Amino acid sequence: MAAPVRQFPIDYDKAVAPRWEANNGSCVFTRRVYFSQFAAAALTGDLDMGGFGPGPIAVEGAWLILNTPFSGGAAATATMSAGTTGSPALYMAATDVFTTNAATPTAPKVNVGLTLVPGTMLATAATPLATATIRLRLTTTVGNTNVLTAGVADFYVRLRPVTYRAK
Repeated sequence: MAAPVRQFPIDYDKAVAPRWEANNGSCVFTRRVYFSQFAAAALTGDLDMGGFGPGPIAVEGAWLILNTPFSGGAAATATMSAGTTGSPALYMAATDVFTTNAATPTAPKVNVGLTLVPGTMLATAATPLATATIRLRLTTTVGNTNVLTAGVADFYVRLRPVTYRAK
């Protein structure tokens, strides 16, 4: 009898469908994000991707590939981070998404996430079996996020289901 396949249930915006790819027991969740998804009359705009789990799901890494810089309007700078709703920079610290790679301006710019401690769970260490939300946070200076006129990035997070034994 074949072993059951671990599923990663997710509830997402079907207009911008993320992709899943299996990779040696891990799954890589990919989502293309656009400047308009962060539009807010504030210097910070959040995009929540929820419905992961229930766990336990370990986070093995996160990264961002900047295809088109987030620019326009009165914005002077733009950074993006990734994490949870409570800690929006837990998986990827705020990284520049305002400029391109000067050496190769037509090539995508890769922003590597943080080095994660093994056992970093998608929910929290206190509630590893809970469902979880990943939050991308765009922060600008001078102009609000709703004045941006351009910006496209591909966000990736590598997840792995883990065994959990209750006592």
